[in-house]
Formats: sequence, structure tokens, C-alpha cells
Amino acid sequence: MAHLLFGFASPEALQEAARRLRVERLGAVETYTPVPLTGGGSWIPWLILAAGMLGATGAFLLQSVATVWSDPLNVGGRPDFSWPAFMPMALESGLLCGVVAGVIGFLVAARLPMPYRPVDEAETFRRASRDLFFVALRSGNAAALAHARALLHDLRPAVIEEVAA
Repeated sequence: MAHLLFGFASPEALQEAARRLRVERLGAVETYTPVPLTGGGSWIPWLILAAGMLGATGAFLLQSVATVWSDPLNVGGRPDFSWPAFMPMALESGLLCGVVAGVIGFLVAARLPMPYRPVDEAETFRRASRDLFFVALRSGNAAALAHARALLHDLRPAVIEEVAA
């Protein structure tokens, strides 16, 4: 297994290189950029919304079942189903579930924690956090790596480096 790193000066060249490599299906393709790239939606806001709604609904139903069916208690003449009293806990439970789901969703989307990646061994990879946009191709096939070099040659990568995995 080896990684082939291509460093580009612009995000457009990076996106074109990643597109070409994915179309050819030469191996696993990953991108590393110094700034977030725009485009493409995220599934994390939908996860947060669903978890928040589920948490709020669950807390509301838990209180409703407890005070209406399980143990109805007449306190001060109020009705058994006094829903305004259930709102603070429902709100807080919804917020808690949404925040926890957001943190877990972010960690899953960013594939964290990942303490070691073979591409970290590349000398030029330090520039991924400063000024270069990298696309990494992971493949065990030497012919696929050679084909990738030829495929991306016309995009003029600033850096090409092979890293053993």
C-alpha cells in the first residue's frame, strides 16, 4: 500500500484532480486543504435537528406519561396534563441531545480521532496547513499510481510525492 500525494496551488486544480481520480477509481482519494472549500452540503445540521426534536419530544412524552397516566396527582387544582410546566425540561433535553449529536457527528465526519496517517510522513505535507492543496491517492497497485501521475500531469501539480504506508 502506498500513498501518492499531489500538491496544487489552487483549490480548483485540487477539485479537478480529485474528480479525475474518483472517476478512474484508482484507489481511495482524500483531500487536505489549508482552508475550508465551499460547495457540497453537510448532513450534520440535519442530524442536530433530528436529535434535538427527538430529545424534546421524548422529554415531553416522558413527563406527560408520568403525570397523566402513571401517577396523576392533583396539585393546587391544576389539570393533570399541565403542558406549560413540561416545556423547560423539553427545551433543555432537546438542546442537550442536539449538541451531543452535533459533536459526535462532527467527529464522525472529520474521521477523528485519527492519531496517525501515513501521509503525515511526507516532507512536503506540512505545507497542507499553509499554502498547498493536497490530494492523496492510496493504492497497492503500482500501475494505478503510474496511471494517476500521467492522468494529473496536465494539471501541473506543484508537488508530487510518494509515501510508503
